[in-house]
Amino acid sequence: MIFFDVTLPVFLVAGIGYLFGRLTKVDVRSLGRIVFTLFGPALIFRAVYAADVAPTEIARIGGFALVYHAVLFIASRVHGRLRGFDDDTQAAASLVYTLGNHGTYGLPVALFMFGDRGLELAAIFFVCAVLIQATLGVGIAVWRRGERPWTALVGILRVPWVYAFILGLTLRLVGVTLPAGLWRAIDLTADGAIPAQLILLGLELSRLRLGTIAWTTTELSLVRTIAAPLLALATAAAVGANGLLASVLIVQGSMPSAINGMILAIRYDRRPVLAASVVFLTTLLSLGSLTLILHWVG
Repeated sequence: MIFFDVTLPVFLVAGIGYLFGRLTKVDVRSLGRIVFTLFGPALIFRAVYAADVAPTEIARIGGFALVYHAVLFIASRVHGRLRGFDDDTQAAASLVYTLGNHGTYGLPVALFMFGDRGLELAAIFFVCAVLIQATLGVGIAVWRRGERPWTALVGILRVPWVYAFILGLTLRLVGVTLPAGLWRAIDLTADGAIPAQLILLGLELSRLRLGTIAWTTTELSLVRTIAAPLLALATAAAVGANGLLASVLIVQGSMPSAINGMILAIRYDRRPVLAASVVFLTTLLSLGSLTLILHWVG
C-alpha cells in the first residue's frame, strides 16, 4: 500500500527528528547549515548531472513552477482582501500559501514513490522553487519594510543549490566525465541528503511553540491543502506535462506549506506564530491528503 510504502516512512523518519528535538537540545541550526551547504547541493548536482531529462521537460518544469507559484500568490492576495487581513497577516498568509515544502518533504516522497527517475524530475522542480522562494518569497516578506531592491538578488546568490544546478547542467552539456573517486564521493554525500532532510524537518517542527489553533490558521491550512493539488493538476495539463512528469509535478504541487515561509515570517516579523501554525497543520493534514493524491497518480 502507498501509505505504508511512501507516506508512512517519510513521517516516521521526520517523527524521529521531532522526538529527538523535543527530548534534547540539539543544535538544529548547525544541522541546517550542513543540509543547506553540503547534502542538498550534492543531491541537486547528482540529479542534474546524471539525469536524462530532455530540454522540453526542463522547459515544462520551469513553466509549471512559474505559473503554479504565481497563481497561488494571486489567490493569497484575493483571499486576504476578501477576509480583510491587515498587512502583516496578509504577508504571512501569502508566504504559507505560495511556498511549499518541495525539498525536505517533496524530494523523499518523489524518491519513494517514483524512484530515481522521479527524484531527478523533482530535483529540477525544487531548484525552480528555490529561485522563486529567494525572489518572490523574500519580496513578500520585506514588502513595506524598507529593504533595498537588490535584496532578492543577494538572496539568490547565497543559495548553493543554484550553483550546484548550474555546475551539474554545464558539465553534462559539455560532456565532462568526472573521475570515479570524485563521483563516488558526490554520490555518497547525496545519499545522505534524504534522511538528513527528513530529520531536519522533524527537528524544525519540534521547535514550534503553538498555542490554540485559531480559525485563521485552520482556514488557511484547509484552503491550501485543497487548492494546491487542484492547481497543480490544472497547471500540469496547461504546460503539456504527461506520464511520469505530470505525476511528479502534481505530487510536488501538493506538498504542505514550506518551513522557509515560516523562517521568512520570523525574520521579518510578519505574524510568525500564524505562519508556524499553518506549516505545522498543513504538514499534519498532508498525511491524509498526500496519501490520497499518491493513490490517484499511482
